Amino acid sequence: MKFGVGQPVPRKEDPRLVTGGGQFTDDINLPAQLYAAFFRSPYPHGRIVDLDVSNVRTAPGVVAVYTAEDLSELGSMPCRAQLTDRAGKSCFIPRRPLLAEERVFFVGQAVVAVVAETKQLARDAAELVVLEVEELPVVVRPDEAIAVDAPVLHEVHASNVCIHYELGEADVVDRAFERATHVVQLDVINNRVAPSPLEPRSCLACYEEGKFTLYNPSQGAFAQQSVLARSIFNVPFDEVRVISLDTGGGFGIRGEVQPEPCICLFSARDLGRPVKWTGDRSEMFLTDPHGRDNLTRGTLALDDQGIIVALKIETLANLGAFCTAVGPFVPTMAGGRIVGTVYKIPHLYQSVRPVFTNTMPVAAYRGAGRPEACYIMERLLEKAAKRLSIDSAE
Repeated sequence: MKFGVGQPVPRKEDPRLVTGGGQFTDDINLPAQLYAAFFRSPYPHGRIVDLDVSNVRTAPGVVAVYTAEDLSELGSMPCRAQLTDRAGKSCFIPRRPLLAEERVFFVGQAVVAVVAETKQLARDAAELVVLEVEELPVVVRPDEAIAVDAPVLHEVHASNVCIHYELGEADVVDRAFERATHVVQLDVINNRVAPSPLEPRSCLACYEEGKFTLYNPSQGAFAQQSVLARSIFNVPFDEVRVISLDTGGGFGIRGEVQPEPCICLFSARDLGRPVKWTGDRSEMFLTDPHGRDNLTRGTLALDDQGIIVALKIETLANLGAFCTAVGPFVPTMAGGRIVGTVYKIPHLYQSVRPVFTNTMPVAAYRGAGRPEACYIMERLLEKAAKRLSIDSAE
């Protein structure tokens, strides 16, 4: 039957891709294009005491060197996760500059951008940056971030907790636990993951006749156009064009605008020449938005027949040093949409505290919150089945 349920859909794109006919961002080159490279922080946390780029400016082939001061007219990286707690207080979204300003917050944070005639000359010149930092206390794990003596990353907030997100009623669930025959508790770790798509992040930026054009692999060119026009450059939408050709893997990291394309667009306008950047695998391991990094405690209550009567999920979610576009949304509302998954649960309470640490910011990755919700639920059911000496499927 044509178009029947379960019928395979023939793939049409494979012959072109497997025979070398693909066209990825790094395959595109424009006349007179320049190349960008970035000097990145080797420190997880510190106050910038001195940033010397004098030797960089005079290095062979260097056309321009940019620090945060040079980009002051641009906006900061936006976060569209607008959440409120039970009291109606909004989540805290710290300002995330394109290049580090007074402090560095994680290893790999871009501090200086170098534009040169060739890719190698740009990289060589970036190594000449002299950065002196007064190192500050570091917090890495989400449980460390809420300790009484934990260093606070963003002093204006006076806490490392972005928001306390709650779903359901804790007191109702606690009373159900008191009446339950069995209560099973489990602590699980969803470890931090670093995405590694076949194609590393890459971009080619140009500015002609008063309009930006960005070649950039993405999971949504229109969404990136919106961020660039509205949040970064403050120009009309029709002055920004984003072209996404073949994309070698997405997994969530292609869904957001990152600092590097913004800086390449700025430099293309500033210099009047196209500017290209392609990250290497080591650089991408540090600077592609990471995923997950949650500590979760699940508590499941059951009656004497093994029927679920209540569930409590408590999570500490590592956001990294800043909020990405979807940062606090992933462990709260994205995962919260399916907390408890497919099971009938009369009483449920979920508590999520996304916290800031001196690590690479976390974004959407492979299901964005839903795999974590499924993982704790299935692990709890396995433990409950052993407790009750029944098969977990039953």
